[in-house]
Amino acid sequence: MTRQPISLDLVGLEFPTAAPTWSSKDTMLCALGGGARPANDLDFIYEERGPRVLPTYALIPGGTALAGMMGTVEMRLQMLSHGEQFIKLFRPLPSKPASR
Repeated sequence: MTRQPISLDLVGLEFPTAAPTWSSKDTMLCALGGGARPANDLDFIYEERGPRVLPTYALIPGGTALAGMMGTVEMRLQMLSHGEQFIKLFRPLPSKPASR
């Protein structure tokens, strides 16, 4: 496999602002998909106990920015590396975003 250098035409390229939305159902399904189980994790999967949101859920709404990029930059998604991606939370994520 030959690697292609990053095009300098991409430097400074701006993408539209993304305003992701989600619901408490989305966060509960994410927790279940990530291995949460009723016996131990009701705070993440039961609306009467929260739901609390897994910190890694932040990657999912952030994917809307990636979708905007995919329409502009020609790339193979399967080659994308998350080596420099991280999440820094300053407070717990809400089970649904605040109204605008």
